[in-house]
Amino acid sequence: MFFYPLITTYLPSYCSPQALGKNLGKKVNTFYTEMRLEHAHTLVTQTSMPVIEIAISAGYESLNYFSQKFKQVFEYSPAQLRKNKTSLALENSQLNQNNG
Repeated sequence: MFFYPLITTYLPSYCSPQALGKNLGKKVNTFYTEMRLEHAHTLVTQTSMPVIEIAISAGYESLNYFSQKFKQVFEYSPAQLRKNKTSLALENSQLNQNNG
C-alpha cells in the first residue's frame, strides 16, 4: 500500500491498524483504498491531468489495475468518467446558449 506504511509509521502504538479498523468499522486497507480512489476521482473530474499520472498520484503502479479498481467503485473507468463529464458539460453549455 502506498499510504499505509507512511501513516502507520507516525501513529502511537495504541493506534494499531487493528484498533483503527475497529474504530472505522472496516479494514484499514479498505479505508486507504477508498481514500486513494476518492482522491483519484477528484483529479479525474476536476483536472485535465493524464490518467496515468492520476493513477501514480493515487499510489497505483499499474494503469490497468487502477482502472479496474476505479470502475468497481464508480461504475465507469477514469477515461469513461472524464468523457461523460465532458459530454455533459458540452450539452449544458449548449442548453445555456439556447436559453440565454
